Amino acid sequence: MGAAIASALAQRCVQQVWVIDDASSDGAPAIIKAWAQAHPERIKPVFLTQNLGAAGARNVALWRGETALVAFLDADDTYEPQALDAAAAALDKHPHFALVRLSLIPRDLPETYTAHPKFERAWRLMEMTVGGNLVIRRHVLMACGGFPEAEVFRRLGGEDGALAIALHTRLQFGTLFGEPGVIYQFRPGAHAERLLTAQFSGEIPPEISPEDLARSRAVTQAIGERLESLRLILAQSPPGGAPLKVEWHQPPPSA
Repeated sequence: MGAAIASALAQRCVQQVWVIDDASSDGAPAIIKAWAQAHPERIKPVFLTQNLGAAGARNVALWRGETALVAFLDADDTYEPQALDAAAAALDKHPHFALVRLSLIPRDLPETYTAHPKFERAWRLMEMTVGGNLVIRRHVLMACGGFPEAEVFRRLGGEDGALAIALHTRLQFGTLFGEPGVIYQFRPGAHAERLLTAQFSGEIPPEISPEDLARSRAVTQAIGERLESLRLILAQSPPGGAPLKVEWHQPPPSA
């Protein structure tokens, strides 16, 4: 965790580092408190009393923060030097982009994955769907409702992908692949392992039921409809108020 915090602080553009302890039972709170005491102006610690999961913990920081851009980093991962600086510069130059995707550099990924003939394509899908290399305008993510916290994602993971599909199919974005990015620390049992395995086999993991897929797609659809509604309001409605009149038709009284 210390390396992750240090890598965020090292980015020149970073104003606030929200560190969320998701009701952990290890030594994380002590580490967070030490960093917050050393950097009180930039580090904002939050200690949750109930585990919210990845989406919930990220949303806590999203709602509390104030910066125009937001990015998310897991405790085991780190930013390469100037990774967020490059993303901030790209979004400043391209105001029509909603977000930027950074490179995702795997660390300690087993050779069974890296040597697979489908690895390059599968890893590019990882870069396009995880939350750890996402740099996004705060108001865009807030318009989406943050990261989806539906029960299916708490159980199986994949909230990043559900959000990404909605964002990528409805908004313009940039990629900084090949530039400084995020060093992704492989963790056995993580969602990335399931995603890579599924990409290699071309099959849906057996623990994911058709009902789970339907629930996930419904979340993506709802996020997309939210964005489309906002686009319609902003594009076709001039500023200002308009008088409205409603005609009420009262039902007849019951006997």
